[in-house]
Amino acid sequence: MNEFQNDFQGNDVPVSKKEIQKLMKSSMLAALFVAGVFILFLFLFLLFCIFVWFR
Repeated sequence: MNEFQNDFQGNDVPVSKKEIQKLMKSSMLAALFVAGVFILFLFLFLLFCIFVWFR
């Protein structure tokens, strides 16, 4: 077994509270960004339907 496979065999790596908070913050910001992009495109599609498609 090589070193790369050994890292994913359940070895406990200490993670500080600050690192966990940073990871959670960055993942939440990424999720909010993706949701914002979806909402923006939904809004633009709604405007397209109202002002272009249904006229």
